[in-house]
Amino acid sequence: VGGGPSIDAYRDLARKLGIHDRVIFTDFIEPKTIADYYAAGDIFTFASRTETQGLSIAEALCAGKPCVVVNAMGAAEALENEGDGLLVPASESRFRDAVARLIDDPVLRARMSHRASERAPLFGSEKRVDELLALYEAVIEEGRQRNPLERLGISPLGKWG
Repeated sequence: VGGGPSIDAYRDLARKLGIHDRVIFTDFIEPKTIADYYAAGDIFTFASRTETQGLSIAEALCAGKPCVVVNAMGAAEALENEGDGLLVPASESRFRDAVARLIDDPVLRARMSHRASERAPLFGSEKRVDELLALYEAVIEEGRQRNPLERLGISPLGKWG
């Protein structure tokens, strides 16, 4: 789902692999339709080795989708391995096997889907706003408690010795 500068290469790859009739490339989608796309799927996969935020993982978990995620960078931090998804090393075969495991085991898929739904409130915007406000308040309070010169790395005259 989505688009980007590599979409033509992915279309070519799908043709080369003979799966082009089973793959839909949506290009850009309206943000208001994202939930519909998550609802249409059974499993969410995230194979990026470099993505640091993993917002789409949180979205998938909020939609109750079990995830298969490459255990790299910060993206994997949202996932509870063997709870709401599977964390796998950056290996094509391990990733493929994890996806196959979820496809082949509807009981596991349902259990992980249920766990993802249970954990959804952890990823909601209200929780994120509360965490950000708490961080700002802590930084402000720390700044109030420190001498302005100390904040600049300058030792006040009264502390010579």
